[in-house]
Amino acid sequence: MTTTVRSGIIRGDNRGFVTQVRARPAKVHGANPMIPETNLNSEPTFPFIRPVLHLAHQQPRSKNTVFVRSLVREVAGFAPYERRVMELLKNSKDKRARKLSKARIGSFSLAKKKVEELGNIIAAARRGAH
Repeated sequence: MTTTVRSGIIRGDNRGFVTQVRARPAKVHGANPMIPETNLNSEPTFPFIRPVLHLAHQQPRSKNTVFVRSLVREVAGFAPYERRVMELLKNSKDKRARKLSKARIGSFSLAKKKVEELGNIIAAARRGAH
């Protein structure tokens, strides 16, 4: 009769099997386990998030995306800050409109893009009215 060597583990997946104790790597001084670059001895504890592509490198939107966004815009309308920006543009306060849009969106380049988009919507409404 053969005897099995037990590890002393009485619970869990490795119950009753011989287990091997893994040697833990020495910690690096100043390593932060949440930042993958500083914790050089182990894999990151969370998946690495790729940075968002810059606007100049993004792909053009598909027809379906353009259609869905136009439908949502038609149904939901404009956000309150967008209505205020449109009022400022009608009163030719472009700089104030850009500043308000920057405060709401957070990025000045995106704010300029938004103001231009809203300006085009106002111009299209004027053309449609006449």
